Parts: sequence; C-alpha cells; structure tokens
Amino acid sequence: MKKRVLLTIIFSVSLNAFCFNIGTNTFEFVFEDTGIPNDKKLQIVTDFTDIITRCDLAEVNYTTSTNGYIRYKTLHLEPYPDRKTPKKFYQIHGTNYLSISKIISDDLLQRLTIHNTYTNVYLKCTNFVNYLNSDDLQNISSNDIKNVYYCTGISEEIHKFHKKDFVDAIEPLVLYNPPKSSFYIMETGFNGI
Repeated sequence: MKKRVLLTIIFSVSLNAFCFNIGTNTFEFVFEDTGIPNDKKLQIVTDFTDIITRCDLAEVNYTTSTNGYIRYKTLHLEPYPDRKTPKKFYQIHGTNYLSISKIISDDLLQRLTIHNTYTNVYLKCTNFVNYLNSDDLQNISSNDIKNVYYCTGISEEIHKFHKKDFVDAIEPLVLYNPPKSSFYIMETGFNGI
C-alpha cells in the first residue's frame, strides 16, 4: 500500500512539471517533438509560464466545451511574437492541453542554449531590473544616475539635472526580467550597433 501511494505522488509530481495555470484553468503542455529530454521541456515550460503568469497577460476563451484558445493581452516579448505563441488548446477528460509545435520548441531550445552559454549576462540583467524595482533607486546619487540610463550625446550634468524626473518615471513601474529564451545573437553592426 505504501509503495502504491508513493508511486502515485511521484507520478503526479512528474505530470505537474509540464503544467501551468491561468486563473482557475490548468493547462498541460504537449510537445510535438517527443524526442526532447524532460529537462529541456521543463526549461521551455518554466520560461513560458513565467512570462504569461507574472502579470495577468493571458485570458482563456472556450469556443466549445472541449476546446478554445488563449488570448494574450500584451504578449509582445521575444521570443513569442504572435506567429509563434501557442494559443489553441483542447480538452480531454477535464484536462486542457496546449500543443508546442516542433518549430516553436526548436527555436526556444536554440535560444535557451544561448542563455545557458551567457548566464553571467542574464544575471547582470536581472540584478539591474531588481535594482530598478527596489527602493534603492530613490537613494541613487546624482553622480551615479549616468550609470542607470543612457542617452547619446547627453552630458553628465544633464543626467544629474534630470535625476528626479527619471526616478519619478521609473518608480511606479513594475519591471520584469526578460524571458531566458529571449536571448539571441545578432551580427556586429546590426541596426548601427
């Protein structure tokens, strides 16, 4: 009896690893590419759910009693442009299934590999976002304001002069770290950079 209970708990936990909620609706991911290892699936699921659940960006719409679609209110972050965002789901025995196509999973896995190569860059980014969300921004010195935002051709004196305006503009915002799968590599010189 104890073995059966333990097995049920482990099985339930492993199934929940690929699930997420929007409100009271639970969704389970189904991957078209069945060859993706579970640790990679978990990376995709974790990154995706972090984006859509962090600030009420998604709304569930049932078109019939067994299927529907997810409407993303303001989901414009890379790597989920409109054409790649999983939307349609179907329901079997009370469980909603959201399919991840091979095209989407291939792209996300490539981007997550880039992230995993440059974790130090992501850590610096998250530290910066956390700093902007913290009360420490209120205490920033006039000398350090130039290290927080950049405008081409603006002198240090003008940065100092506009410190209060900048802090007042940032303070009411809630900023989020970028998705781990939003990283990609551009050619040097792209867009004049």
